[in-house]
Amino acid sequence: MVANNRDEIINSFYASLPSDITDDEFVKRVKSIHNIEEREVIAQSVCDKAIDDLSLWYGWNYPDDCKLSNDYVIKTLFKPLIQYIKKKKQSYYEAVSLFFDGDFSKSFELLKLEIDGYIKDGSVIDETWFAYGYSIFKGSIPKLYDYILERIRNESYENGLPELIKATKTYFCTTDLAELEKDVSAALLLAPDSILAKELISIVWYNNKHWQNTIAILENVQDGYILSEAERYFILAWCNSKIRRKKESIEYYQKCLENEPMKPWARNNLAYELYLTKQYKQAEKEYRFCIDNKIDLKYACSGYVRTLAALGKFDEADNFIKITPEKIYKNALDILKDAKSGKKKFFEANDEPQYNDFPEIIDKKQRPSYQFSKESILEDELTERLEVGSTVFDIPLKIYKRKGIYGRQWTFPGIGRIDLLAEDNDGNLYIIELKKDSGYDDAYAQTVKYVEWFEKSKYAKGKKVYGIICVNEPPKKLIKAVHDDHRIRLFEYKVSYSEIK
Repeated sequence: MVANNRDEIINSFYASLPSDITDDEFVKRVKSIHNIEEREVIAQSVCDKAIDDLSLWYGWNYPDDCKLSNDYVIKTLFKPLIQYIKKKKQSYYEAVSLFFDGDFSKSFELLKLEIDGYIKDGSVIDETWFAYGYSIFKGSIPKLYDYILERIRNESYENGLPELIKATKTYFCTTDLAELEKDVSAALLLAPDSILAKELISIVWYNNKHWQNTIAILENVQDGYILSEAERYFILAWCNSKIRRKKESIEYYQKCLENEPMKPWARNNLAYELYLTKQYKQAEKEYRFCIDNKIDLKYACSGYVRTLAALGKFDEADNFIKITPEKIYKNALDILKDAKSGKKKFFEANDEPQYNDFPEIIDKKQRPSYQFSKESILEDELTERLEVGSTVFDIPLKIYKRKGIYGRQWTFPGIGRIDLLAEDNDGNLYIIELKKDSGYDDAYAQTVKYVEWFEKSKYAKGKKVYGIICVNEPPKKLIKAVHDDHRIRLFEYKVSYSEIK
C-alpha cells in the first residue's frame, strides 16, 4: 500500500470521529472496522504515535525500571490494538509491550528477530529506521545497540549510521558528555544533515552552556527523535534568555506552552521574562495561572508578589502573602516594601546588567606566564570578547553567524570541527586555532588545511581567508612557519599573577 493511500485511510477515519469521543470508544471504533487492511493501517498508526509520544515524554530515561505497563497510553490504546497489526510486524510491537512490562530479556529476543527480518527483506537501513524504531528503548537495553551495529556491518546502510548508533548509545547509556561530543562529532562529519545527530550535539552544547551554538543547531531541527517540540522550544527559550534576547525568549516559551501547556518551568520562566521587559500585566496573568494550577510554585509565588509590587497592587500582594502556598523570598518582600515606600526599587528591564566590554590588557612588563588550566577557558574568554565587539588580535572581529551556523566548535563536513570561525567588517574569514599546551607541532599544518578548505568553500564567497593560531610559549619551528606564510598569524596568550607592593 502506498503512503498516499495510508494517509487517506487515516485522515478519513479521524474525520469520521466525533470531537468528544473517549479513548475507550475510540478503540471500539478501530476494532469495528470491517476492512482488515484499513483496520491494520489505523491500529499501526495509533501504536506508532503512542511509541513516539512515550519516547518524547520521558526524555532521557524512564522511571521505575521502565515498568510503564499501567501507563494510560500503553494500557488504554497500545496494548488493545497490537493484535490488529499485520502478523509480520507484530513482533516489534510485542517487544515494545514486553519492554514496558519490564521483561527486557524477552523483549530483546523479539527485537533481534525483527531486526533480522528487516535486514533479510532488503529494507532501507537508515537513520529514520533506527531512530524511529529504537529510541523508544533508550538506555535500558544497551546490547540492543551493539546487536544493530553487528547486524548492519556487512550491509548497505546510510552514510554515518554506525557512528550515529554509537553516539546514541553513549547518550542513553552513559553520562559522559565529552565522549558523547566525540562520538556525535564523528557522526556529523559523515552525516551533516542528520536530525538525530543535531539533537545530540545540541544537548552537549546546552549542558556546556554554549548558548549560541545550541540556538543555531536547534532552530533548524524539526520533528526530532529524542526532543519533543515543547522541549526544543524550551531549550531555545532558555538559551535566548541567557544571551539577553528577551523577545525571542518570550516567543519560544509561548510556542513551548502551545505544545505543552503544563510543561514544568516554562510558564514561570515566561512570566519572569515578561516581568523583566516591563510587561507586568501579562506577567501577572502567567504567574496567576501557575498558582491556580499549582505548577512552578516555588518561584511563581515570589514572582507574583514582585509583579504586583511593580503594578502598584500592594493590597493584593499583602493578601496573597497571607495565604501563599509557598514561602515568599526575602528579595520579593524587600521589593514590595520599597515599592510601598515610594523608593521605586522594583526591578526594571533597563536595570538589567549588560555585557560590558572587556578591559584591554596592556601591560608590557614581562611577568611569569602560565597556561590556562583548560583550553575551553581560553575559548570562552575569546568568544565573549568576539560577542561584545572587542578588538581581538588587533582586528575588529565578530563570531561568524548565519542561519543554522554559529562559529564556535562547529563541525564542517570535509575538515571536521574548528575552534572558532570569525569574520571582520569586510566579511573576510578568520579560522582561530587555540592550543593550551600541546599539539603545537601540527598547529600550523592544521590551520593551513582549514584556510585552504574555506578558500574553496561556499562560506568564503570571494572573500579572503586567514588563520590565527593562539598558543602559550610557541616553539621556534612554529614561529618560523607562520612568518613565512602571510595568511597565518601567530599570537601568544599569557596568564600572569603579580603581587602589588
